[in-house]
Amino acid sequence: MKSIFNLQFHKIDHAHNLFLKAINKSDALYAVMFQGLITNKVPEKVLDLFNHMKIQPGRFTITALFNACAQLSNDRAKTIGKKILQQLMNNNHSDNILLNSAIFMLM
Repeated sequence: MKSIFNLQFHKIDHAHNLFLKAINKSDALYAVMFQGLITNKVPEKVLDLFNHMKIQPGRFTITALFNACAQLSNDRAKTIGKKILQQLMNNNHSDNILLNSAIFMLM
């Protein structure tokens, strides 16, 4: 959990490098990294990492992703956010936390 410590103390580059070196990245690790990037005002890196994810994102990771998309509010973020939302709708997801995050992203 060294990367969490680094994120909290604004050593984002070091935390990002530790994240990249992790061999078996879990959904929890992605969620923490995404939230740290958002907190440190670099939400565009969330989209970059998301595009390279090799695992299925969980609800906390998707919530952070929607948050990054809302902050960026550019074409790339809107495209990714809407694509994820459409996948959730196609799978009949009714998780209130995810849906609230999606609504926030769309506003």
